[in-house]
Amino acid sequence: MEHIGEYLINSRMEKELSREDISRLTKIPLKFVSALEDEDFDVLPQHVYIRGFIRTYCKEVGITPDPVLSRLNEILAPETPKRVVENGTLLGRPSPMMTTKNPKHRSRMGISLVLLFVVLGLLFGILALTQKTGMQDMSRATNPTHNTYPATTNQGIEDTGRYFF
Repeated sequence: MEHIGEYLINSRMEKELSREDISRLTKIPLKFVSALEDEDFDVLPQHVYIRGFIRTYCKEVGITPDPVLSRLNEILAPETPKRVVENGTLLGRPSPMMTTKNPKHRSRMGISLVLLFVVLGLLFGILALTQKTGMQDMSRATNPTHNTYPATTNQGIEDTGRYFF
């Protein structure tokens, strides 16, 4: 198979389907169906989606997707760059984890977070100490108010250790 687009178009024509029919039946947007048949892979999304579109397209027109996908792999293989180390830096696509342009930005963020936790810890400690001393002040009250039942007040009971209800 030399050209994927010609193969897809011929298969579609044998089933007497238009591009619009394929788009409607497969739920692939018309601009992507056109891009597949025109082999305009720059218009299409990531390679995973292209492979899925081709599988769905082939299933709809009744052909096996394997030869089309193997030819697609040959066409798209040059796009994946090899990582080369040059002067201590990696060339090629950056990994998703390295999204920041300035590596110093990450270290500044780490330092900022550590300082934030230290300040919060100090504030929490100060708050805990002030609340603890406030409770001690309440325990040193000279005249604590104490509620007693009326039956236990001085009613001529000789033994003050016993209460009769």
